[in-house]
Amino acid sequence: MDRKIITVEMISDLPEPVQRYMRYTGIVGKPWIDNVWLKQIGKFRQGLEKPWMPMVAEQTYTTNPAGFVWDAKFKTAGVPILRATDRYVNGKGHMFGKLAGVITVFDVQGEKLDQGSMLRYLSEMIWFPIAFLGDNIIWESRDANSAYVTFTDYGKSVRGIMCFDEEGRFTNFTTQRYREMDGDFL
Repeated sequence: MDRKIITVEMISDLPEPVQRYMRYTGIVGKPWIDNVWLKQIGKFRQGLEKPWMPMVAEQTYTTNPAGFVWDAKFKTAGVPILRATDRYVNGKGHMFGKLAGVITVFDVQGEKLDQGSMLRYLSEMIWFPIAFLGDNIIWESRDANSAYVTFTDYGKSVRGIMCFDEEGRFTNFTTQRYREMDGDFL
């Protein structure tokens, strides 16, 4: 199977700051990727007044079709207490968590979560920048150090602004996203 190789021509029509970013990442000359796997180890808390919990998570991304599955395990005093998943599959977001493997503490789905999951996928493409060259991405010029980026999947689109420094390093992503507050999305 021949794998598509990323060429200079593939980035030549992108806005200048995005071209700088693509060159900085070193993807030119590299093969297209279909899957990415990450492992995260750290601490997580559910609010400013909540305690930090040790966390280990694994996340898998796919580029065609676009999607991710984040699977995390949380501990308190060394004891596993919560397992949570956050996913974007077939155009749908779904967050699910169980306490001690028995009690469902959250099970969230719906259009507002779909939009949030799409934005998470878009913002996390920085881990696999080749995906920014997909047919489902549209770039538009904004200024010398930023560009608008639109991700379309399953007939829905989300948009944000990606910012880069003079060397091409990614510096910021801004967008509008729903926020969950007391079980409702605002």
